[in-house]
Amino acid sequence: MKVWHSFQDAVEDVTGGNTKVPLREYNSTGAIPIVDQGKTFIGGYTDDEKAFYSGKLPCVIFGDHTKILKFIDFPFALGADGVKVLAPRIESLSPRFLYHYLRSQHLPDAGYSRHFKFLKDINIPVPPLEEQRRIVGLLDRAAEIRRRADAARAKARAIIPALFLDTFGDPATNPKGWPVVTLGDLDGMELRNGISPSKAGKVSGNVLTLSAITRGAFEPSARKDAMFAGRLAAEQTVSKSLFLICRGNGNRALVGQGAFPLMDMPGVAFPDTMIALRLPEHEVAPPYLAAVWSSDHVRAQIDAAAKTTNGTFKISQSGILRFSFPLPPRPLQISFGERVSRLETLARHLDAAAAKAEAMAAGLSAEVFDAGQRKDAADGSLTPC
Repeated sequence: MKVWHSFQDAVEDVTGGNTKVPLREYNSTGAIPIVDQGKTFIGGYTDDEKAFYSGKLPCVIFGDHTKILKFIDFPFALGADGVKVLAPRIESLSPRFLYHYLRSQHLPDAGYSRHFKFLKDINIPVPPLEEQRRIVGLLDRAAEIRRRADAARAKARAIIPALFLDTFGDPATNPKGWPVVTLGDLDGMELRNGISPSKAGKVSGNVLTLSAITRGAFEPSARKDAMFAGRLAAEQTVSKSLFLICRGNGNRALVGQGAFPLMDMPGVAFPDTMIALRLPEHEVAPPYLAAVWSSDHVRAQIDAAAKTTNGTFKISQSGILRFSFPLPPRPLQISFGERVSRLETLARHLDAAAAKAEAMAAGLSAEVFDAGQRKDAADGSLTPC
């Protein structure tokens, strides 16, 4: 039989007293992984030893805004806003069991507001440790299926840069002698800044957040509610024909990152922290642009063009127009795009497999915990301590 405890009695908030690393200080490599409330397990890295989390391990990370949960059993640094670090307050509660149980809970969705207040209202079951280990074993196996699907998807997408170099050569040295152009040379190319939401606005809608385009692949769920001064015009909304570029951020590594949306999103705006590039497709195929844009050659130009004001790095439309790259024949670009499309289709199938594994894990979690709760209710033991 399990004993039930209130959240406050069973779980300790150990967030306080730890340094939190602002997003603008994230690095792409470093000695210390940064864990934040984002969907990516590791948000970035730092070399600042003062940023090490100094509390209990293992622990559970809870995204106060995102509701994302992560189990952490290694030294790390905390990301900045909206992160709660939780650990068992009682010895009879396994940290891994706590993690799985919290994942099984369906908290109300308060948008980008705080959600910890809902978490604090739940009760925590504490069965014998042997039973906790059995349940954790079942749920860990389901999670491993998801992890393998995620890894396979990442490998599929990682082939694209190698395929680009094999097809076109390094754009910095241009060994195949393709003509070199700037974006400003392309006839019919358009650039447009995004729209700023208005606190005094009267028209409700959605706007992308920068996470939609700075996590390596377009993330359509990275958006939030916003108010606008008027109805959104078609050119202010997200379209799969637009290459969306991060215009400004405190983290220089994120500035200039870009992605094509996976779909048209008529009710969703792109913000003024993004620039939309519309290509003349008769000259540049979208898959080629996406690949060359992620190359070291274009990245170096972005870094050189990024200017800082009060700690924020920005690139401008005029700077983007000067970016140069080789322009191979369009039939070769199309052929490359077809191969990329097959890899992306494979990655999407793996995404679906990962989602199926996630649903399986969620179903198993609900079955394990709900069945236990029903049994406790039937025998009268569902009483918080």
